[in-house]
Amino acid sequence: MPEGERLAQFAGASCPWVLVRAGEGVKLASLDIAAPPDASGEPPACLHASCRYEGADTPLGPMVIATEPAAESEVPRTVFLGVVVRQTELVFVDLWAAAGPAVVEDSTALGPAHALAPMKCGDDLGLFARARLPIGETTEPPSELRAREGILELRTSDTPKPGKHDGCTPLDLPLP
Repeated sequence: MPEGERLAQFAGASCPWVLVRAGEGVKLASLDIAAPPDASGEPPACLHASCRYEGADTPLGPMVIATEPAAESEVPRTVFLGVVVRQTELVFVDLWAAAGPAVVEDSTALGPAHALAPMKCGDDLGLFARARLPIGETTEPPSELRAREGILELRTSDTPKPGKHDGCTPLDLPLP
């Protein structure tokens, strides 16, 4: 078990994964005897409250969902996706950045109508603008969000590159 404050633990293919605080950063480690190397990185920037973490094992490897709670509702202020790149780096992508203002229903902020949606594109992670609320089905995503779309080549890069979602399939993740 890696040392540090446990932030999340979730099921893996054969053994659980654990996310711990490691100094100023975070570390994702498998509890498998033949575990891959630990992945470390900077935690996401939750500015108003401490991030809440959960994870999922996906066909692209383990992923961490970090949400920043909002004071006014159960819907988070923002959502980050943590992915392992170059086998040992844990990188967080803000899925709601540039997604537009929060939709308000019954005096409750529900977050943006659109967000970057994680997709499996071969062996890489696609991040493409999709509706996350019903109103998003009838409106176009903001151009700023579309500008952030792309393919993250997990073996070689920590920055999405422009790409198309042809042939990509959505990942089943517990995103709000």
